[in-house]
Amino acid sequence: MRAEKAAEIVASHRQDKIIRAMSDAARWALILAEFAVAYAVFYVSFSRAWPAHIYLRFLMLVPLYHAGAAFGYSGGLLGGLLAILLMVPVLPLAVQSPVYEFDRSSPSILMAFFALFGIFAGGAVGANRKTSRYVDTLSRAFMRIQNEQEPGAALRRACAGKSCS
Repeated sequence: MRAEKAAEIVASHRQDKIIRAMSDAARWALILAEFAVAYAVFYVSFSRAWPAHIYLRFLMLVPLYHAGAAFGYSGGLLGGLLAILLMVPVLPLAVQSPVYEFDRSSPSILMAFFALFGIFAGGAVGANRKTSRYVDTLSRAFMRIQNEQEPGAALRRACAGKSCS
């Protein structure tokens, strides 16, 4: 039982290291690619008057969630603004389209929802991730201190070159 638990913990740490190994630029590139795909599906479904367009426009939530989870509040806010900027050129056409069966205030409500969803995802998921990283770093530091052979060696190393009285 303990060996299985240890193997599970090791596997989760490996996966976390793989996720962390991705640079911020690579994450933004992935998020922008997700936005491009979601927008392409949104635009094609709108221009072809697919009945499922009403549901496909919510594909924008996937990159919004990813931006918020990866970069916290700022990523969620930037992702929300990007989703709004991508949808604004299509909205005047959407209101006049026969496929669009909602009142004229619906696009502004949808844009507000996208912005708030991005901020919420950034706050909830992004903050949780940040706290998890902080706890993981503290855990590694305490394990390093616990494995010291000589008592006080970690304190002496931390105070090297400083006046720790």
